[in-house]
Amino acid sequence: LGNVPSSGPTRMIALPTATEILQVHYRCQGILAVLADTPGKVKYRSQMLSDVYQEFADLCLPVVETIVREMQLPPEQRTVTLLGDSDTYLHAGLVIRRATTSSSTSVLGSRENASKILSHERKAMGCVLSANIVDLHMPLSVKVTYVGQPFWVHTRLPLSPENLVYGNIDTAKTIVKT
Repeated sequence: LGNVPSSGPTRMIALPTATEILQVHYRCQGILAVLADTPGKVKYRSQMLSDVYQEFADLCLPVVETIVREMQLPPEQRTVTLLGDSDTYLHAGLVIRRATTSSSTSVLGSRENASKILSHERKAMGCVLSANIVDLHMPLSVKVTYVGQPFWVHTRLPLSPENLVYGNIDTAKTIVKT
């Protein structure tokens, strides 16, 4: 449980565990591994994915809420780990990134534009998922907005050279095909 300051008395918010995140992640990957070759199977697969994504969003919301509530605290007092920059956090296998940072706003012209990019990213992922490509795996990701502050949350993939087919595990320094 995370100790989260609020304007009133301190209240406890239950944050998801790494096990809970991995269970939802692997359930999603299992759905993606199954061919949906009839309209009925496509509809069923879409509903299953929708349910998993909603469960994932529900798990992410308390983490984002905690980050927003603790933004004014020094990093060492925050419940959710702040990574090197001041806009990315890590918790229980989740990578959480603020969408409307000062740098993204200056590049994109406004907070609204920065937030819209997340919506477009989500739509693009929806298109990829709707292509119904068997064994196409991707991290679970969702846009979460809390008190007007948008965040992009995704699972941190358990990548290693043994399980990577195409891609990279070193921030694009090396592209791997196994």
